[in-house]
Amino acid sequence: MMKSGASLLSNKRLLLASVLIVTAVILLCASLIEPKRTAAGEWLPLNEEVANALSELDNKDERHIEIAADAVSEPYKKEPDPSGNASGQTEPTGVEKAVTDSTDDAEPKGNNNNLSLGKSGNDEDADKLDINRASASELDALKGIGPAKAEAIVEDRQKNGKFTSIEDLLRVKGIGEKLLHAMEDSIVARP
Repeated sequence: MMKSGASLLSNKRLLLASVLIVTAVILLCASLIEPKRTAAGEWLPLNEEVANALSELDNKDERHIEIAADAVSEPYKKEPDPSGNASGQTEPTGVEKAVTDSTDDAEPKGNNNNLSLGKSGNDEDADKLDINRASASELDALKGIGPAKAEAIVEDRQKNGKFTSIEDLLRVKGIGEKLLHAMEDSIVARP
């Protein structure tokens, strides 16, 4: 009887071991036969969206850092103008005053921006902003120009003199060829 009990126990172990081996072989064969899926293709759209979101965040951070650095490194200083005007803007000449006074009487408020936008009688340049005479607030209204870039344009103009062409804007920090191309139809550099 002992022999039959011991052989029964070893038969159970042998049966269990053989079942486990057969199961392992079946799983291994199934994994080798099953077609492979490319996981990279499934994640590609998500990777592009994440990359776009990160680049937008980087651009926003760079703008905030640039604005903060400008504010910290060079605080706004009003230097007195030789003509006695402390705001940094030039006084209009007698002709400009006369034209401004006559347009104030002839037009309702808000429509007398011909001089401030630097418009002339030229038909092709009639609607363009003269970058040599525009204030920072007028430059800020241009597409792609914010308050910091508008102030940088005015400071560059005061430091280096009038712009001889609109391409001279490329020397202003933060203005590249793409931005210049986007706004070239709305600006002009008059002497």
